[in-house]
Amino acid sequence: MSSQTEQAVVKTSFLHNFDFTKAGHPKVCFFSLLFKVVSLFCYFMWKFTDSQFPLILAIISAACDFWFNKNISGRILVGLRWKSEIQEDGEEKWIFECKSDESKNNPVDTNIFWGGQIVFTAIWIVFAIANIFGPDFFKIAINSFMIAMIGTNLFAYYKCSKSQQQRVTSFVTQKATQAAMNQVMKGQVF
Repeated sequence: MSSQTEQAVVKTSFLHNFDFTKAGHPKVCFFSLLFKVVSLFCYFMWKFTDSQFPLILAIISAACDFWFNKNISGRILVGLRWKSEIQEDGEEKWIFECKSDESKNNPVDTNIFWGGQIVFTAIWIVFAIANIFGPDFFKIAINSFMIAMIGTNLFAYYKCSKSQQQRVTSFVTQKATQAAMNQVMKGQVF
């Protein structure tokens, strides 16, 4: 198989993993991403206008995204749920729930859910880092709010998902092993 054919197969299979027509819950997938995209779009509109209205819409969209992903899409798309309860003694307790077999989740639903959580968290982190070097503290505060909203869901769902924890552990182990092997091959051990 030629290099171009292999690249086409990889691109096709990658896009296939995000095909809404193959999703088990296409409407939930759509809204799971819609609020993230709207908040990002409004944030960009705010940067190019004198009005504060796009900023207000960005914050409302981020709050809607938080609520929708916490209460609806996490449960429907990936079978995960988390909540925070205040105990009688005033202590906060986080509760993480996971359906027994995550492998039965629709792969498109799973990819859209996790892809949206990870990609948009990374985008807001990049914006926050970029704004650290600028003079506008308000932009850093807005970026921090967006990171807190989406990052809380990402962290809590990671804690819920046994398969995501295994994937991250496997990835880190693989990268550490590769780095160690590279050092051994270069003769730079100790």
